[in-house]
Amino acid sequence: MPQELRGCDFCKFVNYEDSDDFYLYELGTNKCEPLYSYEHLVKNRIILHFVVGGKGILRLNGRQYDVGPHQIFLIPSDTRTFYQADKDDPWEYIWFHIGGPKIPLILREAGLRTRLLCEDHRRSRKGDT
Repeated sequence: MPQELRGCDFCKFVNYEDSDDFYLYELGTNKCEPLYSYEHLVKNRIILHFVVGGKGILRLNGRQYDVGPHQIFLIPSDTRTFYQADKDDPWEYIWFHIGGPKIPLILREAGLRTRLLCEDHRRSRKGDT
């Protein structure tokens, strides 16, 4: 019988390290229950969350951030973090665990920064309708 994963709707452990540039370790989705929370310290990888809907909070480096729909938050490597879904409007998000020597370049070219903690992607890009 397959082992049930708690705390997410879908999770795939990829551990793709065949490339010299980009590593994809894990990806998944989670439509959270009210006040669902997670605290961890992940080593040697970056975690990128894209909030599809709902809202929650992120605590990182002694600061708290309110995060909502269409926002991305990035957890830098070797950083302890805590995040929690809202009581009344819990978030749904997609996450990726990534790494590799070209991650700063890849994220920068995508309009993100490796030290970025939270960014809104509701605004339209030049040329978008």
